[in-house]
Amino acid sequence: KPFYDAVLGPQASTAQRRELYAKYLAAVTEYWRSLRTCIGVLYPFGLGYSLPAGETSDSFTDIAQLTLDPYFMKYVPDAFAATGICIDYWQEKITAGPSRAAIDVPLIITNDTDTTVSGTLSLQFVRQGRPAQEIHTHFEVAPFAQSRVILRTGLPPAGGKYQLIAGITDNNKQVVRSYRDVVIE
Repeated sequence: KPFYDAVLGPQASTAQRRELYAKYLAAVTEYWRSLRTCIGVLYPFGLGYSLPAGETSDSFTDIAQLTLDPYFMKYVPDAFAATGICIDYWQEKITAGPSRAAIDVPLIITNDTDTTVSGTLSLQFVRQGRPAQEIHTHFEVAPFAQSRVILRTGLPPAGGKYQLIAGITDNNKQVVRSYRDVVIE
């Protein structure tokens, strides 16, 4: 509770807390996968424990039906995709200059398959479900390898809260995304 209160405020809803949990779980998973310093990154998504006040560490909304939380399903599976992407950009606030300067966004594409993967790499600033700034380029990653890319992108014309979304779409049209919440001042 103290963590959620500090990040979201004491009036945050259950849905806001669950969404934050899913976003952070995905970001941490992407980060550890991209470091290549561990043998594997696992997530025991079952009911891990219960505290006397009723909080649990599970990601299910219905234990009997094994229904995973919709926020979990939106953010976390991509973090475990065989070919994954990590936005290696951790600033939550971006201060735009008078000319709405560009920023460099480091991305890490990890290919844990035995074939070369190629396709389209995209980076978007999204506000209220609509892209406000977007760039695309080609990517290719050898089997069991990584590609580190730095994309320079302009900032959206207006300040405010955005979601920075990096996505890879391979030749089979499979899309994998990484998300970061940012505020442009």
